[in-house]
Amino acid sequence: MKIRAKLLLYKGGRETPFQNGYRPLFDFDSTSLVSGRIMLSSEKKMVYPGEETEVEIEFISDDYFGNKLHVGEKILFTESKKPLGEIEIIEI
Repeated sequence: MKIRAKLLLYKGGRETPFQNGYRPLFDFDSTSLVSGRIMLSSEKKMVYPGEETEVEIEFISDDYFGNKLHVGEKILFTESKKPLGEIEIIEI
């Protein structure tokens, strides 16, 4: 499943930028973590802490979602327990 989203990488969360293909875990309902690959636009090389950008996200497993995702929904992403940023779904 692919979505388009507005992504915000928090300052103070991740201290280094990430590049195309970054695979954090997305936190759904604070009970389920789902892996997804973040794809940047062709002119964007890196996303730095504090930066907001539009991205495409491809989730590894389509089976989990069904009709659970909605435009406007905000979802945190992480590499561990501490949230590193958030996305807001703009297109499914």
